[in-house]
Amino acid sequence: MNEEVLLIVNPKSGVDKHKDFVVGSAAALCESRGRRLNVEFTSAPGDAFRLARDGAQRGVGTVVVAGGDGTIRDAANGVWESDSVLGILPLGSGNGLARSLSVSQAMEKALEIALSGNHITLDRGVAGAHSFYSAFGVGFDAEVSYRFSLDKRRGRTTYIKHALRKVLGYRPRKFRMKMGESIIETEAMLVAVCNCKQYGNNAYIAPKADPTDGQLDVTVIHSGNFFSTLIAGFDLFSGTLDRNVLVENFRAPEVIIEEEEADGSLITHVDGEPTEMGASIDIRCERRGLRVAVPREVAPFKPFFTPMRSMLDDMILDIRKNIK
Repeated sequence: MNEEVLLIVNPKSGVDKHKDFVVGSAAALCESRGRRLNVEFTSAPGDAFRLARDGAQRGVGTVVVAGGDGTIRDAANGVWESDSVLGILPLGSGNGLARSLSVSQAMEKALEIALSGNHITLDRGVAGAHSFYSAFGVGFDAEVSYRFSLDKRRGRTTYIKHALRKVLGYRPRKFRMKMGESIIETEAMLVAVCNCKQYGNNAYIAPKADPTDGQLDVTVIHSGNFFSTLIAGFDLFSGTLDRNVLVENFRAPEVIIEEEEADGSLITHVDGEPTEMGASIDIRCERRGLRVAVPREVAPFKPFFTPMRSMLDDMILDIRKNIK
């Protein structure tokens, strides 16, 4: 393994106007540490996977990816089961994996973490032919992700807008889930299969998920009245959703999900990106194949406190960006 650092930048993930600063900061940090930097830009789907895979195959020590969740997922797949360490510069709208791993949303701090040499080895989920590192979902969240993907505006506010529009009058779906010998039939607003704690934007869909334990956390949210749904929304952002009366939680290395009323296909999401799949989906956990850079010290997750601290950090970061 060599000391080369490969920086993969997706200029379409909110990075374009900052790409010179991203590259310049990475170059300065690598020079100060005696490491050689190689920079590549993506221009088409699949580029992040190809560039990361090629870097891992030639023994690059650290592959740093600057972009959103989709770009980060592609690069992670490229270095899967290699000795290369993935560093994350979270420059998308949700940044689910980075937030779940306590990687700073501030680029300078995220760069320091990426090159720190400290890493853990993660699992990933696989749904059909699609892999995910944060969460997979069917039902309400998948349809909101689809609407969100069509909107030119990004960020938390836009996502919440589409969620509020969709939740009014949304009809629960009938799902059949098989986990080992157990078969569960239920009506639900959504079923989320999670490798990490959150979707992104501090939305903690599975507060107790651990991406290193070989298990997938399954969160089933049932329908309720206006007030109980409102409380569930509050619990989602306070890290207490697993305690909500509308929610059932399961944990398994594999789950098969079928929607009874599906007409041959389902709208799903994979790490927030909408994808159409068959009406029966086999989802499994693949163990410990991604080396990813993380902070050396991370405070234990605490409901209310950790989400509120993260939201405050986001507010401070937004103010600093506006000042700059």
